[in-house]
Amino acid sequence: MKTTKLALALTTTLLAAGNASAAVFQDFTVDPINNNKPNFVADKITGNYDEYATFSGNTFTLSLKWEAGQFVKNDGSTAINAATSGLGAVYGLYSLYTASGTFSTAGGVTTFNFLTGHVDMYLDTALDTLFNDPADGTGNTPYTRALGTELDDILIATGGDTFVKGQGKLDTTKPGCATAGSIDCGSFGVQNSFALVQPAGGKFFVLPNPFYNVQFESGQLNSFEVSGTQHINGSMDVVFNKVPEPGVLALMGLGMLGLGFNSRKQSM
Repeated sequence: MKTTKLALALTTTLLAAGNASAAVFQDFTVDPINNNKPNFVADKITGNYDEYATFSGNTFTLSLKWEAGQFVKNDGSTAINAATSGLGAVYGLYSLYTASGTFSTAGGVTTFNFLTGHVDMYLDTALDTLFNDPADGTGNTPYTRALGTELDDILIATGGDTFVKGQGKLDTTKPGCATAGSIDCGSFGVQNSFALVQPAGGKFFVLPNPFYNVQFESGQLNSFEVSGTQHINGSMDVVFNKVPEPGVLALMGLGMLGLGFNSRKQSM
């Protein structure tokens, strides 16, 4: 009985924490390279994305590049300027994504379900990288970097192949959103695995150690036609967290079993 009560209490706490996760971001410590400045603590990275998405039947593929513009702290409420972070002043940070999934449209609202994906995060130590659009102009091939401009870039993290889940919605019934290019017509949120590439990744993201193994991306959608290939852009935020340990998941399972047992008992 005590074990069940403990599991129930843990389950309730974890569920509450999960529900609040959208507002509470996990801290991480960065060592700003070539900056001769102290390490700093942040909990979110914001930036702009540029994307090619191709729609066929009820499936989509996309290729996306995201360029970090700013680190943020205090649960995403306080921007850290470039004089402190060095980002955009002496180095750049960017990610290249590929993903695929399914979509459905009903009543002017399109729902996107992400099923596969991959992400690579790079440091641009000389702040000089240029990008080429996908070679075939569709979401089926990735962005590439202009030959020679990528020579100083360092791969610091990779992820996505282990697990990818997420959803997006485009609502063309919102005022003005029936026109392509209109802003604030939808949003998306995606979760994928995240692993630092050592030793470079651990020299940049220095704490926690080991680092978080989950990355969450969320952003806004401007209006576009859900057909053929579309060129889309907008803003995207990145935060990190950890997958619960197996022992915690087991306790959560016990708690859910306890909840089920109690509900059955009350119904008898």
